[in-house]
Amino acid sequence: MASQFPFPAAVGFQNPSISEQLDKLGEPLRTGGSVINVLLIIAGICVLLFVAYGLGKLQERLRKPVVHDEPTALFHDLLLRLHLPRPLRRILQDMAHAPPLKHPAVLLLSEASFDRHAQSWLRQHRPPNPSGASAEAQCMQIRSILFPPS
Repeated sequence: MASQFPFPAAVGFQNPSISEQLDKLGEPLRTGGSVINVLLIIAGICVLLFVAYGLGKLQERLRKPVVHDEPTALFHDLLLRLHLPRPLRRILQDMAHAPPLKHPAVLLLSEASFDRHAQSWLRQHRPPNPSGASAEAQCMQIRSILFPPS
């Protein structure tokens, strides 16, 4: 049985079963087959395009390096990595939130910035301290951990 499609022979399909299968797929379109068959073929093509698009987007996302611009998340991650005791971490978090800093990690990186914010925080927020140590002493303890004398 000769194929009615010109492309299988031109592409090099020598297997008659493939050629016959292509003929069977195209039969409903040539003979005016049911509308349901045509809609199924269109739906199948749409699904294939949707899957190809999704795979392309996934591959694109996996290729790009992930960069999160979340200064608060960086600050909290750095606090955890410093292994500071919980009361000292809480003081640093309070300093970062009163007044709120755009980039709170600067408290952990800059000695001058830490001193400025610690003094401001101590003036405005003299919190009651359940551990018994004064807030000033705790700020000095944090400072000595973050910026040890050289």
